[in-house]
Amino acid sequence: SSISKNGRFDCEKQIYSIIKNDQYIKGQFEGELSQKATSLFLLTKKEYDKEEVLTVLLSYFTPLYQDYIQGGKKFLTVVKSHSYLDQKEVSLDYYGEHIHGTVIDITDKGTLLLDVSGKQIEVSSGEVTLNQMYLK
Repeated sequence: SSISKNGRFDCEKQIYSIIKNDQYIKGQFEGELSQKATSLFLLTKKEYDKEEVLTVLLSYFTPLYQDYIQGGKKFLTVVKSHSYLDQKEVSLDYYGEHIHGTVIDITDKGTLLLDVSGKQIEVSSGEVTLNQMYLK
């Protein structure tokens, strides 16, 4: 689990879980992911050491995380400036129902704000999939 004993999110475990699988470093994806995903190798044609990647990620992420757990919002500036989902149509499972909507924003709480048939909902966890038109 990425939650520590005191209930806080453990950023190091979460980042490590992202890169511990070689597919995110080397780009060896199978099935549907082979058509959608990318990797450091596919982007740069260079090989990387997983521990070095983790060290670099943590050096950028740790100050933002420390600010967040102290009530700061610096992470939101970074997340919002790099969000690819703004104004995109997405699909997701929401409380057991498969829904489609348009991303409006990322809220100050870090949740994804969606417009679903004229109703605004906030999504705080789960997998959001871009509709096919954006995957080409």
